[in-house]
Amino acid sequence: MASNGTNAIAVNNVEMAYGEFVIQRDLEFNVRTGEVFVIMGDSGSGKSTLLRHLIGLQRPVKGSINYGDIDFWQLDDEQRRRSKFLRRKCGHPPISTIRFAPRRSIQA
Repeated sequence: MASNGTNAIAVNNVEMAYGEFVIQRDLEFNVRTGEVFVIMGDSGSGKSTLLRHLIGLQRPVKGSINYGDIDFWQLDDEQRRRSKFLRRKCGHPPISTIRFAPRRSIQA
């Protein structure tokens, strides 16, 4: 699917840490509606920590995470818990509409 140029997710100047141990600092990226975005890196590089921040399990030390034009961490607790709200703002269908293909074996 081609990107239409609007940001579905914008991560701006985010710093992630566990106590005094900083995992990432000054992290910035945009994911436009319709784009496929891959998060990859070495073990311990902060991939899972980033996802924890993106889905609202952990608040960044600083910076903002926006879904569309809404700063996720400025919402109240109840609004952040409503995952359907975020999926709609990002242009994703509710999880119940996603169908997964059955697992197939490949024989050599």
